[in-house]
Amino acid sequence: MIQGWFRKRTARVLAILAVGVPLIAATPSCAAGAPADEACEPNADHMPPIENERLAAEAIGLGTEASELAATDPEAAIAKYRGALAMFVGAKDVDGELTTLNNLGVELRRLGRYPESIEYLERALGIRRRLRGCLEIARSLNNLGVSLGAMGLETEALAALRTAASIRRRAPEKVGLGNTLINLANAARRRGSYDDALSAIYEALDLPLN
Repeated sequence: MIQGWFRKRTARVLAILAVGVPLIAATPSCAAGAPADEACEPNADHMPPIENERLAAEAIGLGTEASELAATDPEAAIAKYRGALAMFVGAKDVDGELTTLNNLGVELRRLGRYPESIEYLERALGIRRRLRGCLEIARSLNNLGVSLGAMGLETEALAALRTAASIRRRAPEKVGLGNTLINLANAARRRGSYDDALSAIYEALDLPLN
């Protein structure tokens, strides 16, 4: 029992040090800030039918080429993703459009092109909100929050991440909650909200390992 307690305390200290929260911060509160309400439905997110299957298939091929280039030639990857996006939109393939918007947002963030990243991720979030699927909205909010934080928009980043965490807490499987909580902890730390950062870290560490 003592060994288990020690391992858990050690894990907490290492996680706190990794995020960079001062160990002298006050005892964390029970929640990392109050999340905003988000209208969504657990079983929603049904995609409308694709109107042009052939064009959508070509777009998938172009998107695959983009993903293969991302590590070695990100600019070429972005160009191909943009081409694929136009094709998905033309084919009325909403699922492909959303995937590509997210990929563009992530790749542009890696290149430090934060305004462009945010633009694509906000487009994805707008579509997700129309479809009303809770977990997909949470995924979009999480990605957007990371890009907002990278640009230094910490208030907006915290709002997005808190809402994403709130949605993911309500899901039975807690899909992606740990990732969002760590992102939330980082955003809170950058803003100097160490109690909120600690609260998010402790919540993440208490999640089941499976």
